[in-house]
Order: sequence, then structure tokens, then C-alpha cells
Amino acid sequence: MFYRPRIYAIENLARALNDRNEPCIPRKKLSYGTPSSTSSPPGLHREETFLTQPSPVLPSSNRDYVLQPQYSASWQEEKREASPLSSDRNLFEGVSPSILQLIRKAADKYPLDMEFWRKYKSVPAMANVRDKASILEILENFAMIHRKHIYLFQRLKHTIVAGMDSWTAPELAKVCASWAQLGFLTDRFTEEISDRVVKTINLCDAEALARLLDAYASTRTRHLRAPLKALAETSLRRIDDFTPQQLCLHCSSFARLNLAYEPIFGAIADRLGKAGDEALNIIALAPEDSDPLAVLSMTDPGAVYSARDVALAAYSFGKLEGVDATQQTPIVMSTTGGHRNDISAKAFDALAVLATLVLRDCTARELQMLATGFDRHRHHTPVEERKPFDSDLLRAMGAQAKRRIAQFSAESLVLFLRSFSNLCSNSPDRDELMDLLLSRVSSHLPRAVSTFKVLDLITTLQVYARRGEKHSEVAGLLADSVLAKKSELTPSDWVSVIDCIAAMKGPLPIVMKAARESGTGGLIGKLKTPQLASVVSACCESGYYQVDDLLPFIMELKSRTLHIPHANAIDADTAARIFIVLCKMEFPNFLAGNGGALEGHSKLLSLENSLGLLAWLMPRLTSPSGTGRPSSRLAGQVLECLAEMDDADFRQAAGGKEEVTCLAGEMLTAVRAKSADTRKGGAKRFTNADYFATDSLLSSLAEDPSVDSEPDGDDDTNGEETRRQKAEELYMRIVHGGEHPARKYTATIPDEVLMRDLSERPSPFWI
Repeated sequence: MFYRPRIYAIENLARALNDRNEPCIPRKKLSYGTPSSTSSPPGLHREETFLTQPSPVLPSSNRDYVLQPQYSASWQEEKREASPLSSDRNLFEGVSPSILQLIRKAADKYPLDMEFWRKYKSVPAMANVRDKASILEILENFAMIHRKHIYLFQRLKHTIVAGMDSWTAPELAKVCASWAQLGFLTDRFTEEISDRVVKTINLCDAEALARLLDAYASTRTRHLRAPLKALAETSLRRIDDFTPQQLCLHCSSFARLNLAYEPIFGAIADRLGKAGDEALNIIALAPEDSDPLAVLSMTDPGAVYSARDVALAAYSFGKLEGVDATQQTPIVMSTTGGHRNDISAKAFDALAVLATLVLRDCTARELQMLATGFDRHRHHTPVEERKPFDSDLLRAMGAQAKRRIAQFSAESLVLFLRSFSNLCSNSPDRDELMDLLLSRVSSHLPRAVSTFKVLDLITTLQVYARRGEKHSEVAGLLADSVLAKKSELTPSDWVSVIDCIAAMKGPLPIVMKAARESGTGGLIGKLKTPQLASVVSACCESGYYQVDDLLPFIMELKSRTLHIPHANAIDADTAARIFIVLCKMEFPNFLAGNGGALEGHSKLLSLENSLGLLAWLMPRLTSPSGTGRPSSRLAGQVLECLAEMDDADFRQAAGGKEEVTCLAGEMLTAVRAKSADTRKGGAKRFTNADYFATDSLLSSLAEDPSVDSEPDGDDDTNGEETRRQKAEELYMRIVHGGEHPARKYTATIPDEVLMRDLSERPSPFWI
């Protein structure tokens, strides 16, 4: 904003330039007289005199000169703030100054009912009204201009409560709707109106029922059984009278109250199913190049569900599907949850159809709610009953998310990524869908990652870690952001970060160093035994064998499980990974990626450490007490490590030749059995954690049937046969020091020969 002296200087300069180069433009004669020279700067007149279109050029003096619009814009802006325009004078004529202060700024944004605002001379005059019609009119007009007045609303609330017996439920619904919109509604007021709502509930139409239940949901007053029961019963009787917007708002209100009433949600699911069937019929009859939503709007405008409606319904059904029925208060009926899965399945089938029509109109927030609702439904569906999600709908959701990427907040972006990743898990096109979306998100992350909380960063890491090292360029950015907030990380967060960075092949040395130095008492002592095993396993899978980082974790794990029975200590897969790590530490020539050199080579494991660790570890690889054998892939890697144990001292450290022979036989048996033993009792399968749990990466992927612990191609027959032949060769090298005699005649050792050879091996001391 320019100061007035500067404005005058610009105006005089413009006047001189126009006088030299351009013909003058006379000012427009006004019907109500000539403005006084004292009311405006020299050479200027009121803004009413400015010409919007140039008039015919006539000779004129500088005194009659009227400025061009570009030179007078700043002066007009200042005058507009100082006093209303002439058009506004007619609009605000008859409005008292105190009321004018309330509505002046709102006049440019919202429509005003000037007859109402001219009724009252001041706010105290409004506060003194007593009749219901005037109170409702006041609240409605304040809601129209989105203006909250605490003094006025407090006085009106006391008036309403004092005369509660004269109010009906529909009238109270209007009061609650206005105050809920302005943020003035409280749980105390909803409790005070409950008795009157119950008595006059039969007077409510669908709109009043939706407003009242929304009021109770907004204040979270789910303990008031009487009004909720009355609202639920009346809503069930009049469910067909609800418009799509009111129906979805009603569904959202029940979800916010965590109240799952099967008859009501069954009726809502039926309404959604009918709408979905009608949409399918109209789409089938519509021309190919037409917009299905436009055709549906022309056919039946009252049956059109907007993007917000579909998102609300999906989020509500997904949330209520996970509500524990045993903890529900039986307000209307017994909520046993016996048919809840069937109702939700029917509703989500219809919502998938409706979502395809409105997905192009979804905002970022609505996309997040829609994806979260479908993901929760998938989460609560038994694994054997899950079906692949519609790839076309996923593709449309991903495309819309890329268009709306700048609208996402940090929380909504992270929640959408996690839900979208879970929905893609069963899709045959999951790799393509995820890579397209994550590529766009990766370009947006440098601008948005500064607003992420620790939980957001960890969840984002887990989503990217599912894709392995395909997006390893993001690992460094996310790792730096996490380490910048390392003081906020819990031990579980550290485990998740290490797991994810290892899976993405990111800067693991930096993360491990920060983990060792975190906290006053050290990280290792705060971790649980499964978390210690998870860290070692993640580093092993990533090919990271730094002695300084891993040896403390292994020694702590040994000290905790040394005297614990084998079945309750660590599983066979974890024991195999620890064994591989120890062998890799001892033999740095395994590290081909580092050129045969191991970082921290001066602190390699000594034979004394190897003796203590291997004697503790080897029984857990072949224990018959419940942990089973490792997976075929890990068993093959253990055989590779055993084949390199040519040094006699190391064989003795591992328990002697007989123990090494027995261990090799167990690993060969695991390879020959493929992965059958692993799925039955070998590798540990984490429990199905809570939907919002963000523990380690392994726990986040445990429920995902599409995420296999084996690399791609392990299920291929040729790959299994190649692995089997290699394992047999390694076994012969370990036990016989060369090739088995039976291989002279066959490409592989016959089963009966190998089984006899395995049965004759010596039994170690732990069996």
C-alpha cells in the first residue's frame, strides 16, 4: 500500500505525461452535483467519476483531467477501505454502525439478507430476543457469514435452555447445525436438549435427523443412550427419505460415535447397492464418448453421490467394520457383528462402482479417506477371502493422486500411500501402479519432507521398502530426515528404520552409527529379543557385515537366549542369518561388493568369540523342539559358509567335524524340501498387528500374502532344481571332500543314496 504523498506524486507525473503525449479525457458529469475540491486530491475526484470506457476526445485543461485506471487503482483501494463504495452505500443503507462492523468484510464473500441486518440496531438488541423464530433467524444469518459472536451466542443459549419446553427437535436441529458450523456447539448443550429431542423426535424429517445425529457425533456424546436410541430407531424407519448427502452424513455420524448398528448399516448398504446397480445400468446404456456422471445427473439428479459422499461412506464403513462388537453398548439391538462382514462387502462393492464415477472430482483429503476405507475393509477381511482390488480403480486413484499431489498434507499423503500400497498388494499390476505413484511422490518429497513427523517418516519408509531398492535414491533423503529427529525415536522406531533402510539398500552405516550413539543408556539394552534378531536379520539380508555395528547386537542376543529353551529363543531363520553374519565377518573374501575388503577389518571375530557364539548358535539351526529348519534359500547360504570352513581350527570352533557334517545334512534336507518346512514351522511369521501399528518392516508385511520372503524366481522349478544341485555339491564338498561316487552315473544324487548317506551321519551332542 502506497502512502498518500507518494500517490499524489505519481498522479501528478501521470497527469504531466498524458498532457504531453495524449489528448485529455473530460470527466463525466454527475447528476448529483460536482464533488468538492476538499474531499479529494487536486486533479482527482471521487471514484464514481472515473470512466470505465473512454469517451470521445474533447479539448480540456489539466484541471479537468481524469487519471487512467492504472494510476488510480491504489487510491481507489485506500478509499474502499476507508468507506464503502457508492454501490455499497445503497446496500448498507439503514444498517446501524455496530452491525455494519460485523458484516462489512463478509459482504464481499457471502450473500447477505439485508432485511434481517436492518432490523437490529446492535448486538445486545439481538441478544434480548425471546421468540424462537427470531433466534433461529439470527443463528442462520450468522452461519451464512461464518461469524461467531461469543457474547451473543451465550445469551441465546441461556434463553433456549430456559424455555426448553417450547422447543421441538427439528428446531433444536437447526440450532445445533448453526453452532456446529461455527464451532460453538458443546457436549453440555447436546446433553441439555436430549430430553426434549426424545419427546419430539417424531416431528423430525430426514434433514433434522441427520443434523441432530451429526451434533451428537461432533461433540462425541456417545454415552447418552436415550437420544441415540430414539435417533437410530427413527432413522431406520425413514431411511428411504434420506438424500445421498444426508445418508452419507448419517453414516459418518455413527462412525464418529463408534456405534455399529447392523440394521441401519444394512439398510444403508441396500441403498448404496441400488445406487450402484442403477449407475451400472446407465453406464451400459450411455454412449461411449459421454460422461457417465453427467448422464446419471440428467437421468436422476436426486440419486447422484458426490465425491465427498462416497469418501465419507467408505471411510465410515471401513472404520465401523473394525469396531469390537463385544464392547458395544446395546442401545437399539444386540450388535453381535455376525453379518457385519457381509454388509460391508455389499457396501464396498457398490462404493467401488460409485467411486469410478466421481474419482476425477476427489480432493486430496477425499482420496485419502476413500483409500483408507477400502484398505480397512481389506484388513478386516479374512486372508483366504480377500480378492484382488480393481486395477482400473487403482489406476484412476493413482492418476488423481498425482494430479492432487500438492494438496496433500503430510499426514494425508502418508496415510494414502500406506493404504494404496496395501490395496495394490493383491493386484497383478501392483509393480506398475506403485512405481508410477512413488516416482511422482519422490519428486514431491524434497519439498514436503520437512513437515513430516517421525511417524510419517517411518510409514513412508515402510511403503518404499516394499519396493526394495527400486527407489533407493529416496532412502538417503528419508534417512537424513529421520536422523535429524533421532531424539524423538523410540527403540521400536529404530528397528523399523534399520529394517527399511536395509531393504532399500540405503545408507545403512550412517543409520547404524546413529543407532549405537542414541540415548543415554544405549539402544541395545532397550530392545526386545525379537527386535535384536530383526536388526541382525535385516543387515544380513542387505549384505551389511560391519563388525563394530553387528557384534554388540549378536552378543546381547546370545546373553539373553543362552539358557532359554530352543523353541522359545530364536527361530531357525534368524539363527541361520546370525550364522551367516558370523561367517561373513570371519571370511571377508565373501564381500565381493567391497572388493574383498571388510570395513573395520582390525576388529574381526577372534576364534574365542567364534567358539562361544557358534556353540550357542548351531543347536538352534537344527533343534527338533519346534523351530524347524531354515528356509531353502537361507539353508543354501549356510551350506556355502560351511563349505568354506577348510581351516581345522574353525571346524573345531564350530563343534568339530561330526557337528559340521550333521549341520550340513540338516541344511541339505531343508533345501530338498523346498519351503514346505518353512511355512509349517520354520521361519517366524509375525502376527497380524493392529491396522495402525508401525513396528518393524517385517511386521508391516506379515499379513501381505503377495510379499514373499523369498526373492523373485524362487518358486520357479528350474531355480529350485539349480539350488538343489548346488546344495548337493556343497554337501559332498563338506562331508566327502569332493564328489559323491553316485554322481558318476546321474546328474543328481539319487534320493535313496542320499537318504542312506544322511542317515549314517554321526549325531551331534545336542540331539
